[in-house]
Amino acid sequence: MTKHWYIVHAYSNFERKVAAAIKERAQAQGLEDEFDDVLAEHGPDTEILLEDVRQCRKRRVMLTTIVATVLGTVLAIGMDRFPWPKKINTSLDLVLHLPVVIPDIILAAALVVAFGLLRAVSHIFEPGLLNMIIGHITFQVAFVALVVRSRLS
Repeated sequence: MTKHWYIVHAYSNFERKVAAAIKERAQAQGLEDEFDDVLAEHGPDTEILLEDVRQCRKRRVMLTTIVATVLGTVLAIGMDRFPWPKKINTSLDLVLHLPVVIPDIILAAALVVAFGLLRAVSHIFEPGLLNMIIGHITFQVAFVALVVRSRLS
């Protein structure tokens, strides 16, 4: 009799429980001869990968927070300290409040479209870490600028 390979997707840290459940179910139904082995891959490599993901996420959060704080503060100081014509000041206010007012998913969709258009101009905007960092900064700058600007007034 020919045996087949099957891959079962399981949530993280539930691999061994799923493997045990498959073995128990096969035994209960008298099908243990049909299974050579049930493997549950969750070892040190998985833990190392998860730790790398966590470290990358921490670095990305720190980078976007620092850049957004600097840009937002400079923007708030520039809007507060320098006289702007009424039309430009109104336009800057609108642009500044836009990320706060619109839902996050709409901003994310707009960024996906914008990056798609920019991808035609340069390969730098291929989906990846840079796009994610730019998107986070775009979202955070408005909040920083609004808070700093209110403190300056």
